[in-house]
Amino acid sequence: MEEGKSSPPARQCFRLEEPAPDFRAPAYHRGREIEVSLGDFRGRWLLLFFYSSDFTFV
Repeated sequence: MEEGKSSPPARQCFRLEEPAPDFRAPAYHRGREIEVSLGDFRGRWLLLFFYSSDFTFV
């Protein structure tokens, strides 16, 4: 690593039955891109999924 640069933060492991950490992410909703956060859904059931190749034009 170059002098004066810090290493990237360590990734956190997720555990069953523990609250997920808050996050912010871009999302596509009703024809436009918006920013959402986990806090936007507090108190409601929520299913999150990640598919890295979705919408990737190769």
